[in-house]
Amino acid sequence: MCSSDLQPDVIQCYHNVADKSFERSGLKKWVLENQTPTVFFSALRQGLLLGKYTERTEFCVGDFRRNIAGFTDIELLDRLASYAKIAENLLPLEQEPLLSALIAPLIRTSPKSATLIGARNVNQLESISKIQTSVPDAIIRQIKKLYDDIEI
Repeated sequence: MCSSDLQPDVIQCYHNVADKSFERSGLKKWVLENQTPTVFFSALRQGLLLGKYTERTEFCVGDFRRNIAGFTDIELLDRLASYAKIAENLLPLEQEPLLSALIAPLIRTSPKSATLIGARNVNQLESISKIQTSVPDAIIRQIKKLYDDIEI
């Protein structure tokens, strides 16, 4: 059997509102054409997209975040914090407007997609449970456009 004959049961890939590699690589087109279920991870980019980092953060040797430039780029951190506030204000009536703004575009990427969202405590799990995915298309477009100039 040639590798081109393989049809995966599911694709798991890195994807978030600030990462366009899923589309640019052609994987999105392939997934949609083949109706292949897709699972996205790193939806919040280890918290960077939440705008919660406001200063350079150094991580211990062995922590994979040590290799992510976004944690040490003050200009990028400032922009991400600003974008997080704008995104949050696009959905003012939601219980978790920022999480909804960051996750809804991913869930709507494909009819057979799911998004993995990491949580480290009960409060984060409760917040995740309040995410709304029925965000209007116009808002989804605004969110995608907002993060269009960032690649992390």
